[in-house]
Amino acid sequence: MQTKKPIWVLRIARIQDKKVLFSLFAGLALLVPYLPLALQRSAWSDDYPMLFRSSSAKHLSDMRPLGGLINTVMFGFVDDIDDLRFLRLVGVIGIAVFAGLLAQLAQSWGMRPIYSALVAISVGLLPPFHAAVGWATVYKLAWIPILGGLAGLVFLRGWFENRRRLIAFGFLGTVVTFLFYPPATLWSWGLLGIRTAMRPTSVRRMLRESGLLAALLAGSALVALTIALVVNQILDVQTDSRVLLVSTLSGAITKISWFARFPIGVAARPFLVSSPTDLQAILTAGPVLAVTVTGLYLRQKGSALNRVAATILLLAYLCLTMGMHLVVIESQIEYRYMVGITVTMWVYLLIAAHQLLKVVLDRLSSRHRSTKEAVVPVWLITMLMVVVILGAVRNTRTNIDQVFVEPFKSKETYLNQELERFDLEMHHRIVVLNDQSLWPSTRNLGIYSTVSDLAHPWVAVPNIRLLLIEQGLEAADVQVDVITSEDESEPSDLVVDLRPYAERLRSLVHPSKLRQACWPEC
Repeated sequence: MQTKKPIWVLRIARIQDKKVLFSLFAGLALLVPYLPLALQRSAWSDDYPMLFRSSSAKHLSDMRPLGGLINTVMFGFVDDIDDLRFLRLVGVIGIAVFAGLLAQLAQSWGMRPIYSALVAISVGLLPPFHAAVGWATVYKLAWIPILGGLAGLVFLRGWFENRRRLIAFGFLGTVVTFLFYPPATLWSWGLLGIRTAMRPTSVRRMLRESGLLAALLAGSALVALTIALVVNQILDVQTDSRVLLVSTLSGAITKISWFARFPIGVAARPFLVSSPTDLQAILTAGPVLAVTVTGLYLRQKGSALNRVAATILLLAYLCLTMGMHLVVIESQIEYRYMVGITVTMWVYLLIAAHQLLKVVLDRLSSRHRSTKEAVVPVWLITMLMVVVILGAVRNTRTNIDQVFVEPFKSKETYLNQELERFDLEMHHRIVVLNDQSLWPSTRNLGIYSTVSDLAHPWVAVPNIRLLLIEQGLEAADVQVDVITSEDESEPSDLVVDLRPYAERLRSLVHPSKLRQACWPEC
C-alpha cells in the first residue's frame, strides 16, 4: 500500500522540478549585501525636501502623473529620517525581484539554472541599482522596469499566439509604465535583445518582433502623453523643458554623437563607476565592445550577411533601451537612467564571452581530431562568475558606503554639534553659511561623484529642520535661511558655517580623485 505524501513534500518537489529555487536564490542572495546598508539610518539629497513637501508637481511637469501620485502616497507614510529605511527596503526588494525574474526568464530561454542565478546576481550588483539602496527617493528604480519589460514581452506573446487578452494587458501595462517613468518602459528592448541573443532566430523574425514592439511603444506613448497633458491642463502645470524633444537636424546629430560616445561607453565598463579619460574609456570599453560584437556575431546562424544583420539588430535593441534620451533635448549621464542599457550590455557580454570560449574549445578539440562538440565546463563558468560576484559585492558595498552611508554619519555629527549652541531665547533665526564652490566631488559618474549632499542647495535647510524636530523643537517656529556671506547675518542669528566642513572634506579626498574635468560632460 502506497503511503500518501504530505502536501508540503509535493510542493517542494514541484518547486525543485520547476527549478524555481535558483531564481529564488538569485533574489535572496542580493539581500545579503544590500539589507545591512539599506536599513541603516541615513538620508540623501532629495530625501530631505521630500519629507516636507510633495514632489508631485515635479513629476507632473516631467509628464509622470502616476509617479507623482505613488510618491505622494508612499512618502505620506514617512515622518522622519529613520522611516526612510522602509522606502529603501522597498527598493532593495525590487532589486531582488528584478534579479529573480531575470533568472526565471533566462531559464525559460535555455540557460542552465545555475548560470541563470549567477548572471542574475551579478546583474543586481551593477551600479544603476546602488542608488535604490542608499537613496529612498528612487525606491521605484527596479520596480518600474519590471512592469515595462514584462508588458512588452506579454504583448509580443499575445500577438504571435493571437491572444487578445495578453495584447490588451501588454498595452495597458506599457501605458501605465510610461505614466510612472518613461525611460524604464524601454527595458522591454533589453529583454527582447537578451532573449534573441540566447535563442538566435531569423532576421525576418527579429524585424517583425522589433516592429511590433516599436508600434506598441509608440502607441502607448501617445496614449500616455495625451493623459499626462490632460492632467497637466486640469491642474495648470507647465511641462518641464528637459522633456522637450529634439527638433532640429543639428540637435539630432549632436545627440547621436553624444550617445555613441558616452552612454554606450559607460555601459561597456560594467561595475566601474569612475569617470575615465578618453584614453581610459577606449582601453576599457573598447575590448568589451569588441568581445561583445564578435561573440554575438558568432552565435548567430546562417550566412555572413544574416549574422551581420542580426548582430546590428541586437546592438540596436541595446541602444533603444535608452531611447528616451535619444529623442529629448537633455543629455545627462546618470546611472538611474541607464538600468536597461547597462544590464543588457552586461548580459550580452556574458553570452558573447561564453560563445567565444566555446569556439576556442571547439578549435582545440578539432586539433585533437575529436568528433565531439566541445562543452564549456560548468565548474569553470561557475568559478569565474563567483569571482566576478565577490568582486562586485566588494565594489558595491564600498560605493554605497562612500556615497550614502558614511557621508550621512559625518554630516549629521557636524550639524548636531553646530546646533548644540541653538537657544530659542537667544536666537531668532538659524542661518546656514554656505559656499557651493568649496564642495569637492570625485571623478565618478553622476551622483556617485558626490562627496556630501550638502553640496546640493536644497538639502541644508530641511536637513536642519529635521534635526531640530528630533531635538523636540517645533521646526515651524524656527526660521532657517541660507546666506553666502557673514555680513548677511545678525547678532541674534545662530550661524551654522558649512565652509570648514567642506574644506575638511576636500582635504580628505586624494588629489588624484578630485574631479577636475567632467567625462562625460554631464
